[in-house]
Amino acid sequence: MIRLIRMRSGEDVVGELTKENEEFIDVKEPASLMPMSGGANKTVQMGMVPWQPFSKSKEFTIPRDWIVTISDPSEDIEDNYRRVYGSGIDIIPKKLLLS
Repeated sequence: MIRLIRMRSGEDVVGELTKENEEFIDVKEPASLMPMSGGANKTVQMGMVPWQPFSKSKEFTIPRDWIVTISDPSEDIEDNYRRVYGSGIDIIPKKLLLS
């Protein structure tokens, strides 16, 4: 289950929630969301970078007292995450399924 996690530090982290209990959550392949300049058209886009890029670990245990909220990411964030870190499967937006 891909989830969006807001940390007490203000970071937004997206990753696969693999296990949770009252004290901790385990997140596989977490990535930090970062605003990035869109170049000449000056739009702001979201980029993803590995949450701990210098670690050999692919799964992390995070104490719940460091978490502000856990939610479902927007479809475009989840789709991009799956392409980069996951199965590579694109999710078809619901609005396209209804047309």
